[in-house]
Amino acid sequence: MTVERASADQMKAVAIQQGMISLRDDGLAKTRMGLTSIEEVARVVK
Repeated sequence: MTVERASADQMKAVAIQQGMISLRDDGLAKTRMGLTSIEEVARVVK
């Protein structure tokens, strides 16, 4: 994709289609499991 000069949005869409979980979504899942706080997720993802 980099050879074709794909945009960041295009690369993100393909990565998600291939199973990538965003840092934000992973952080929120860990918050629901009690492994971290919403404040920590917000700090890291900003």
